[in-house]
This record gives sequence, structure tokens and C-alpha cells, in this order.
Amino acid sequence: MAATFSLMTTIFLPVGLVFLLVSVFLITRDLRRFAIAPIILAIVFLSISAGFYYYPKYQQQRIEQLKQTGQVIETNFLRTQLVGNVSVNGQHPYQLYTVSVNAQTLEEKIYKSSYLWSKPPENVPTTIKVYVDPQNPKNYWVDTSFCGNIG
Repeated sequence: MAATFSLMTTIFLPVGLVFLLVSVFLITRDLRRFAIAPIILAIVFLSISAGFYYYPKYQQQRIEQLKQTGQVIETNFLRTQLVGNVSVNGQHPYQLYTVSVNAQTLEEKIYKSSYLWSKPPENVPTTIKVYVDPQNPKNYWVDTSFCGNIG
């Protein structure tokens, strides 16, 4: 998936720069009224490119922060599911589902992993670590390191 983000950055960045150069050219030729559209398009394409560049870095930073400050919960493996409504280049991702039971309230909580773009191994461990933000329990990360680098 990181390759997809890198490819999108490689596409959107040059297009944005071309629009920026066209707008500079129009401004230097005293054609300012025609430069507004290329300026807007340059801003849009460069913003999209920046998003594709920074999003994976933000995700990795968020995971590292959860690993350092999050509460570690040992959850039980529930199932692996193919996500049919998401497709990139004709490939559908998988997600792991785990469950934990709160010992005080006996309430079950189901956790979903991030998308895995290769089929997870058949021998998934029965217990999987989940890192949960103590201030916001909806912010969590399921540790799928046992799958290798497939996420």
C-alpha cells in the first residue's frame, strides 16, 4: 500500500508543479486574470500530493505513540475476514478481528486490524496484543507483526 501512496505522490507532485509554472508564466506576461485557474489547480494537486506523502508517516507515528504510551490488552483471535467493499488494483484486503472481555463489566469489545494486503498466515496466534489509547479507547492498534510485513 505504501507503493500506491508513493506512486500517487509521484503523479500529483509534477502535475501540481506544472500548473504552478504555468501560473507564474502567465503572471510574468501580465496575464494575471488567466493565472487564477492554474494557481487553484496547482494548490489542489500539491495538497493532494502532500497528503499522499504525509499520511503514511502520520500513521506510523501514531502506531509508535500507541506502542509507547498505550495500554496493552491481550485479546483472543476471533476471525480473518476478506474486505469485499475495498479494492485496490483488483486486490481486496484482509482484516483480523480480535475480542477481549472486560473483567469488571463482562462486556465484550471487538477490535479490527488495519488492512492486510496479503493473506494472513493460517496459524494465527490465539492471543494478539492490542495497544489502546487510555484517553480514547476508540484509538487502538492491533499488533499484526506476526504476519510479517504485509500491512
